[in-house]
Amino acid sequence: MSSYVLDLVPVTITDRCRVGRSAVNVLSDDALIYIFNFYRQDLDSKSWSWHEWSALVHVCQRWRHIIFAWPNNLDVRIGCRSKTAAAKALDVWPALPITIAGMPNSNDGDGIIDVLEHRDRIVGINLWGLTGVQLKACATSMQEPFPILHTLSLRCNAKIPPVISDMILGGSAPRLRRIRLQRAPFPTLPKFLLSTRGLVELHLKGIPSTGYISPDVMAISLAMLTRLRSVSISFQSRNSFPNNLTTQSPPPPTCTVLPSLTAFMFGGVSEYIEALMGRIDAPLLDVLHLVFFYQPTSGIPQLPQIIHRIEKFKTPDKAHITFHDHRAEISLTSGCLRVGWWPSPLGIQG
Repeated sequence: MSSYVLDLVPVTITDRCRVGRSAVNVLSDDALIYIFNFYRQDLDSKSWSWHEWSALVHVCQRWRHIIFAWPNNLDVRIGCRSKTAAAKALDVWPALPITIAGMPNSNDGDGIIDVLEHRDRIVGINLWGLTGVQLKACATSMQEPFPILHTLSLRCNAKIPPVISDMILGGSAPRLRRIRLQRAPFPTLPKFLLSTRGLVELHLKGIPSTGYISPDVMAISLAMLTRLRSVSISFQSRNSFPNNLTTQSPPPPTCTVLPSLTAFMFGGVSEYIEALMGRIDAPLLDVLHLVFFYQPTSGIPQLPQIIHRIEKFKTPDKAHITFHDHRAEISLTSGCLRVGWWPSPLGIQG
């Protein structure tokens, strides 16, 4: 990384403004981008929005040109949160990358779908509070490739959510880095993951029975994601699991290694997590958070062996076990991270 040093010289009060302008003007474009990035990183990640970068582009024509010429260097995005805001942003600003975020109401549904037509520019989709009709409409409108999309987050509130088609994003998303689905069943996800080899986060919360994926298929899917760092899998209720879960095939003699995985969270029944973790090995795992539905007649006989197989948990630094009315939680860390940093109860219900 390049570094830049500015020489400071004494100036009189009358010369201070003039010298300040000259000092800024002599900086190269690369130096200004470097400074802008410090400004962006100094802000909280959630606050870097169009309010911040639009203030910079209004300083002078040169700053405006630099920011618009190199939007990816500064993570410049147009944020679309409603039909009105989307129409205004697309009309005022140049062809910058687009992030769609918000909870669309009944009047915004068509507006969000209109923005989805700009799929060549969309880098992030984060929609929550979707009705079943809205989720189905959005998924239908996303059946073409989104070539630069890196984040897909869909959260549905419907009691019976519609199943996501295997043709979402045209069935391929090579640049996708984060997938977050809550109560958005996607049973053909394993096939879809074949095209997401660069994925670093996979969060599947509140999975209903229509989105069930067996532990052996899930393990095979995760095995292909060598850059995966964080995984959370939680189910809506005990009814999300088939009755024959205990008759699944035994784990293979050799486990699949997930070389980059550092955090794993699970919420469901013990039989599923034993079958899944018996098929994978994560040597860098720092956080393990397990939430089990209350099962008074069953134990977790394989859990000690599974935990002991993880190198960092052979002598865990912290362990929390909490019992609730309808679930039990187990949290372990290696000492590198704090217990409980991941939200609980992972979107599950007793």
